[in-house]
Amino acid sequence: MKNPDYSEIFSRNYPTLSGAQQDKIRHAKVAVAGLGGLGGSAFEALVRMGFEDILVVDCDAFEKSNLNRQKLSTLNSIGMRKTATAKKFAKSINPNCKVRAINGKIEGKNARLAAKWADIVVDCLDNPYSRLALHEACEKAGKPCVFGSASGAYGMAAVFKKTGFKKAFSRLFAAGHGRSKPCAAEGWKCASVIATAPNIIGLAQAQLALNLVLEKPVPQARAFLVFDGFSAQLFRHARL
Repeated sequence: MKNPDYSEIFSRNYPTLSGAQQDKIRHAKVAVAGLGGLGGSAFEALVRMGFEDILVVDCDAFEKSNLNRQKLSTLNSIGMRKTATAKKFAKSINPNCKVRAINGKIEGKNARLAAKWADIVVDCLDNPYSRLALHEACEKAGKPCVFGSASGAYGMAAVFKKTGFKKAFSRLFAAGHGRSKPCAAEGWKCASVIATAPNIIGLAQAQLALNLVLEKPVPQARAFLVFDGFSAQLFRHARL
């Protein structure tokens, strides 16, 4: 079967999006740092929205413990690099989607490369040191960073858009310790997390990236969109 063209694949985006808006999406450059629970969900949504130039950064391969929540994880992908799986997945939806990859940790050089290349950076990481490096690189490059975090049945997202990224993020991380629920800046690998939290927050991050491209409103840190899966009020805004 002949591959469908761009307009066919994304025809259902109209008229929610205009042709000019879809063109902006198609040519925007988005970096996704981390391809786990948050990143897999964000990445899939970005591809399905019509982004065609995406940089992914991850150093891991899929494990069996990823199957409960990570969008790109299947029995067939166990042992495969997450970046390679993401490339293959994107091509299965849009053959013209260009997925660039950095197979490594987000630290000094890789953080700077991602921030310099992208128009928007999506932070789907799971440790505070990598997050701090990424936020510092985004601040220096003058690029917005879409933050997301999830643990248990809880998660949150916001955009760091102004100066002072590193200082603000450090303050959030310090505030998180001792809470009964994880703070946005708690960054350690989750001992326990169910599928809804990272997937909902990852989707929210993709929406925020879209909003930035289209110059729509976004919650800016320290105002966060919060998801609490075991609460009657699933979604709320909180200032941290």
